[in-house]
This record gives sequence, C-alpha cells and structure tokens, in this order.
Amino acid sequence: MKKLASLGIAIGLGLATQAGAAAFVNGGFEDGTFNGWSQNGGDVNTGPIFTPDGTNRNAITNVGKDANTGNVLDTVFSGAHSARVEDEDNGARYSTLTQSVKNYTDAKIFFAWAAVLEEPSHDADEEPGFSIILTDDTTSTQLYNVTFNVANPAPGVTLKDGVGIWKYTDWNIQDLDVSALSGHDFTLTVLAFDCTLTGHGGYAYVDGFGAQIPDPDPVPEPGILALLGIGVLGLFRARRK
Repeated sequence: MKKLASLGIAIGLGLATQAGAAAFVNGGFEDGTFNGWSQNGGDVNTGPIFTPDGTNRNAITNVGKDANTGNVLDTVFSGAHSARVEDEDNGARYSTLTQSVKNYTDAKIFFAWAAVLEEPSHDADEEPGFSIILTDDTTSTQLYNVTFNVANPAPGVTLKDGVGIWKYTDWNIQDLDVSALSGHDFTLTVLAFDCTLTGHGGYAYVDGFGAQIPDPDPVPEPGILALLGIGVLGLFRARRK
C-alpha cells in the first residue's frame, strides 16, 4: 500500500472485545445487535485529531438502499443486517467499531465495507473520512489498512457521485490469506468521521466478517462469524492538490 504523506495518531478510541480462541462473534450482525463488538466515538478536529468521549452514532441496518447514494448502494452486503459506523448527521463527530480474536486458526479472513462521505471541498485534513485496519497483534504488523478521506481516496478505491455532494464506494470485499499466521491474535478497527468544521457528514457500512465469504445477496440467513478490536489508528494528513 502506498505510504501516506504523514500520520495523525489517535490512541484509545475504544477497548477491544476479546473473543474466544479461533472464534469470530456476530460478524454478519445477524442477531440484530453489536454483540461481540466494542464501540466508541467522540469529537474530531482538524488533523484529524480524535478525542473520545465514550459515545457513538453506530446502528444496525436492515436490508434496503442508501438514500444518499441515490438508492444505489445496498445497506446490507449479506444476510438481513450490517453495521453502520457513524451516521449522516454533521457535527464533527467520529465513531468506531472494533473486535479482537485470539489464537485464530482458520486459513482466511473475509469482510466487506462501503463508505459514504460528503465532499465539502475543504482542505484534506478537514474532510470526512474512513479507516479500516486489520492488525496481527502477535507480530504488531498491519495486514490490511485502507485509510482515506473524501478528498484523497486510497489507492484502488473509487468514489462515485451520490446525491448532492455525497460520494460513496461500492461494497469492497476482502479475502485475506492468514494460513501462515495460524494461532496469532488479530484486531479489526473500523472508523468513520465527519468534516472537522462541523458542517458535513461521513459514515460507512461493514458486514460479513468471518472465515468464509458470505453470499453477497441481501437475504436473511444465519449469522456468520466475526472479528477483532482497537489499538492505535493511523490517519493521513495529505492536502488536496
């Protein structure tokens, strides 16, 4: 992954939930709750700098279409529910969703995400953004890191035009081979945040965390397994050209 121009570090955005050995918990959110996950949130200031206050604006979604994308983006990747991290309201807020797993022994980790962000044409360090990071805690290495704001989408990420100044991504499906890391501990961190000047929103959907990729048809099915928790988040401060 291309190295970001600079990093803004946020520590203590949320506490990890420890899942049992080799197990994911509620990765498809099919029990209609955040069981197995930790949530946090707070204020975001230019930088971006994150100040946690223990509150969040996350929600469990049902099958439907996202109005800010012109009713194009499905609100659920698979099954009957997904998780929405943050919401469309402004106010310079951020929310996180995290989970950890210990002694993971499956060969694969799958997950899907989609981001929906307003484009206010501010400086890049003031714009709404998104981050999803999978860390191998055993070796203190990042296995997956997609971190961007609406002014600077990450390599390989395409932002499409939604309603008004809203932009969005399609569902991005990840298939990570961790067979060589059997028995390691992993942490997943998901973050979405508003414009730091309080006037514009940003949020994301996450779904399908587990050892097998689910059917991408949004029809009810048994819950799949899930993942991971929070530590240090890295976010860029690249300025718009």
